[in-house]
Amino acid sequence: MRKIYVRNLTKTGFDSGFLKNIVRNICQIRRIEQKEIGIILLDDKKIQRYNLRYRGVNRPTDVLAFPVDERTGELFISLESARRQAEIYHQSLKKELSLLIIHGLLHFNGYKDTDRKSRLVMRKEEKNILNLLRKP
Repeated sequence: MRKIYVRNLTKTGFDSGFLKNIVRNICQIRRIEQKEIGIILLDDKKIQRYNLRYRGVNRPTDVLAFPVDERTGELFISLESARRQAEIYHQSLKKELSLLIIHGLLHFNGYKDTDRKSRLVMRKEEKNILNLLRKP
């Protein structure tokens, strides 16, 4: 049994049930090993602090993945960045959040996006998983 929790630290409400279902489905598709996964929703200001602290990058980002150990991991997602990106790419907020969750969970499985080649591999897998999520 997998434990999934959502903590919304923004002033904006969001359907935590949707996020939990997406995580469950992706974990099934990709056989994610973590037994406890947290989704932490933040604003740009808060995620920027984490980005600076853990990556040395002083700007907001959309998602940060923190695999605590083989059994536990947390995804920090900027709800602000997700909304902005959804508008830019003309897609729903739910689709954008799904992509960010996929991206973060792939990091738990060892995927990297540190160079062009690894980013292309990761993007391809993100699209594959998104397509599988859409199937009935």
